[in-house]
Amino acid sequence: MAIRRLVTLKKDNDHLVVEVDLDGPMPIGLVVHKGERDATMRLLMAKSGSAIDKPGRVCRFQPDQLGSAEMLVDELRDRLRRIASKPLSLKQIEKLLSLTPAERNRWSKDGRLQISGTSKIRRGDNLISLATYNVDAVERLLENPAIVEAWRRSDASR
Repeated sequence: MAIRRLVTLKKDNDHLVVEVDLDGPMPIGLVVHKGERDATMRLLMAKSGSAIDKPGRVCRFQPDQLGSAEMLVDELRDRLRRIASKPLSLKQIEKLLSLTPAERNRWSKDGRLQISGTSKIRRGDNLISLATYNVDAVERLLENPAIVEAWRRSDASR
């Protein structure tokens, strides 16, 4: 799903309208990271100097502010693209793919679920490393649930 289609700039009567369409299909990363997505859109629109119609969703510029409107569209697309490509945590993929922790752990160890990196959190004096997963790989599995079912059948036959 292209971020380009989510953020549009249109001429409406005597204004330029920048709109973010969150009602249709969107990348899974933008769904999972909803809080960051919404905060980013509100912040960028508020800083743009535009008239806000719907906070974080629609704003209007005067016709002579075309440059500012285009800059906002470019910045929104760039930031949303970065948010959409952020790695997913183990809890997020368990929920998205309806996996048990044992399945996620087993499939991560044997390489079926590709780990994209690690995230570190501090708990007291301890530093804990948690696996992260590539959002594109998880999205492919969501589009083709037969893959996960085949993995389950394969594990059951062992």
